[in-house]
Amino acid sequence: MIYVFGNSHANFFTNIHPATEGVSENSKFKCLCKRPMSAENFLTIHYPNLINFISTSNKETDFVLITVGEHDCRMELPQKINESPTEWKNILHRYIDDFFPVILKLKAEGYRPIVWSGHPSSNLILSMEWNNYICELARKNNMEYFVSIMLECIVAGHNTINPHYYMKNDTCHLNSETFLSIVEDKFKSYKLL
Repeated sequence: MIYVFGNSHANFFTNIHPATEGVSENSKFKCLCKRPMSAENFLTIHYPNLINFISTSNKETDFVLITVGEHDCRMELPQKINESPTEWKNILHRYIDDFFPVILKLKAEGYRPIVWSGHPSSNLILSMEWNNYICELARKNNMEYFVSIMLECIVAGHNTINPHYYMKNDTCHLNSETFLSIVEDKFKSYKLL
C-alpha cells in the first residue's frame, strides 16, 4: 500500500475529485487530502498530521508519498520570485530545502518514503527545476525510492504540458482516467506496487 498525503493532488491516486478533502482508499493507495498545502514549513505545519495518517501503515511493506510541489510552482513561488527575479533558483531551492528534511525524518523513523517530484504546473521552468533539484537531493541522500513523472506529462519537443493527461477545464490536476495507469506502471517498474 502507498500512503499518499498532500493537497488536492493526493486525490489523483484514488480517482476522487480534487476538491474533496479527507481520506480515500482503493486497493493500492490510501490518500489524505488536506488543502491548502505547501512544501514551505511542512515539517512544522503538516508533519504531525502526516504521522497521524500513516500511524497504521506497515513500515516493512508500505510506502509514504507526499504530494507537494505543483501548487508551489504555480501559485506561491511565482509571487515570491516576482519580488526578486534574479534569485528565482535560490528561492525555489529554499522551498525544497525546507521540505526535504521531512523525507529524511520519515526514513530515520523507519518509514519507506517515496521522493515524488510531482507533475508540471503551468510554469514549466519552475516545475522542471523543482524536479531536477529534488532528484539531486534524493541522490545525495541515498534515497532508495525516487519517482518523477515530469517528462511523461510534457509534449515531447514542445515544452508544453500534455492536455490529454489533465482534467477537462483544469490545467493543474492530473486526470486519473488517462494517466493513473502510466503512474502505476512506473511504480511497478520500481517494485513499489
